[in-house]
Amino acid sequence: MFKSMLSKVAILFSCLNLFSCSGEELGEPGKTISDPPVPDSLVQRDVEFIQLTVRDFIRVDYPEFQFPGYDEKTEVFVEKIFYSPDSLRVFALVSLKCYNNEEVTKKNQEHYFNGKALIGYRENTNDIWKIFPYGAYTALLYPKHESVQTYLTDRYMHRLKSYVDSDLVKVGYNVGDPRFWKSPIWEKGHRVPGYYNFELGTFLKPLRRLRTNYPPELLEQFRKSGE
Repeated sequence: MFKSMLSKVAILFSCLNLFSCSGEELGEPGKTISDPPVPDSLVQRDVEFIQLTVRDFIRVDYPEFQFPGYDEKTEVFVEKIFYSPDSLRVFALVSLKCYNNEEVTKKNQEHYFNGKALIGYRENTNDIWKIFPYGAYTALLYPKHESVQTYLTDRYMHRLKSYVDSDLVKVGYNVGDPRFWKSPIWEKGHRVPGYYNFELGTFLKPLRRLRTNYPPELLEQFRKSGE
């Protein structure tokens, strides 16, 4: 039953994708781009940080990553990273390459692709990011990497402005629009004082912070970037 449901969802997403943009606002598959452009060293630092964070999300079945097709073989591609002008807020589009396993199998396919978004912030530029899933739109079971890129581009860079979350907060702006950083989603206290909505889970409890084992050299890059 679960496989049948996933197949129907995948067909729906594929049909919707026919009316999407070309995905040209993302780079070639496997190549991360930033908005606005920042030094390659910072992009690669954040790509590694996000990949490690997502792998930990998968490991513990974190909210928005409780998908039976995810396992230790899943590959994580950071497609695009958006930075606020003060470099204290971040939004990222990621795709995941999943291989057929006992839980989810796509006939005649060795693998398939999913797509998700992440959101995060920090207090200072030499702090590591506090990253959370952002579940406005999710791509599931696409046969091609490029198709997921197209989906993410269309939904987050062209349609997000109309999205209304469960607390009736309208985003108001697309990712990539400079005004996005003034969106109500960046206002704390809508549901719980001191917290962004995206930090909250079931019953308004703050999502737990994972103790990801980031390499010391990666943490050192963050420390030095604020000097």
